[in-house]
Amino acid sequence: MFHRRTAWLLPLLAMVLTHFTRAEESGPTFSFYGYPHQPWKFDHAQGFTFNELWLGGRVVDGAFFNCELNRRGNRYGNVGEIIGDYDTAEIKILFFGSSYTVSEMTNQVQTMLSERLGKSVSILNFWRDSTGFQNNFDIAREVAGKFNPDLIIVASNSLGYAFPRVWRPIIPQGDHFWHWYQSRDADPVNIDPTRAYLQPFVITDLVTREWCEKMNAAKQAGDEQALREDPVVPRMIEEYGRIMEIKERMVNEHGRPVMSVQLDDWNKDARLVENVKYIEGLAIPFLVVHVQTLPEFELKKGGYVFKGLSVTQERGLARAASFEQVIGRKVIHLVDYYDPKDLEDPVKLMTSEKNWHPGENGRRAMAEAFVRLLMEKKGTDW
Repeated sequence: MFHRRTAWLLPLLAMVLTHFTRAEESGPTFSFYGYPHQPWKFDHAQGFTFNELWLGGRVVDGAFFNCELNRRGNRYGNVGEIIGDYDTAEIKILFFGSSYTVSEMTNQVQTMLSERLGKSVSILNFWRDSTGFQNNFDIAREVAGKFNPDLIIVASNSLGYAFPRVWRPIIPQGDHFWHWYQSRDADPVNIDPTRAYLQPFVITDLVTREWCEKMNAAKQAGDEQALREDPVVPRMIEEYGRIMEIKERMVNEHGRPVMSVQLDDWNKDARLVENVKYIEGLAIPFLVVHVQTLPEFELKKGGYVFKGLSVTQERGLARAASFEQVIGRKVIHLVDYYDPKDLEDPVKLMTSEKNWHPGENGRRAMAEAFVRLLMEKKGTDW
């Protein structure tokens, strides 16, 4: 019999046991997409582009949670709303960056710059998540001649020196399912497990618009049985389990894939060198910009912090210097163009203290900094 002093443990113990019982019974949580409306498309030259329509949702604790059809991509194979008309704009800019420099930010730059100059400005943003300078210049090489811009901007944070050139093959896996890999090889079919990793997303043509409408209606009606037992749900759960088993087996048999730049002398990247020469041959001016992470904002001036980026500070600085030799110009530190008031508490510029992607306030401050930079570098030309 429990003593009174320990009686308070009974309800706590019951809560813990209930939690673990539910966790075992409930099932996994994961995201899914309806093929061919997953976000990404393999592209030999660019690594990957984006589909216009995305159809996808989540399974949470083993039950259907939601599914939506969104027009997240655009006609240029990028993500984000297109404002204005590029073809008729008086000033045309192509922007190449990462998830730190998304279209919501460059659209603000476009609006602000148009107002400052009294001219129509169009910025096409070819940002790609989880990519660095190598992919940036690959994409710039591919599209610059087609769009003939007045200016090219390549912008990345310090990860730009660490992220390798990558591709995103979407590979069929028998009936109804596909696997998405982040790969260092431009092969849409064959995967080297030492140079690629499998992403934990379920991609299937069993997810259709009609199925999503039916399941969303079941969710709204509170039909718990349908949310767990509709035939597509257990099939996706089974596939998710298979994906996780494959991921574990790949690591056990081959170790973790090397997914960082293994290059200190950028002159040895023949493709990057050729890309820069090609762009220079088009006589299109270009700026290369370093956007700051939280530790770099805390420096209060331009500089790099490579801690935590799979490279030592000394090695990172050497890479940056080598990169500047290849591109033939200094990398511009965007922090030098920020309003000093915005730098008083840089955490307020982040999504959160742990997620250093710019939040709404950070995108506004970054856009204003880009406008100051462009007015200084190009304002008199425009």
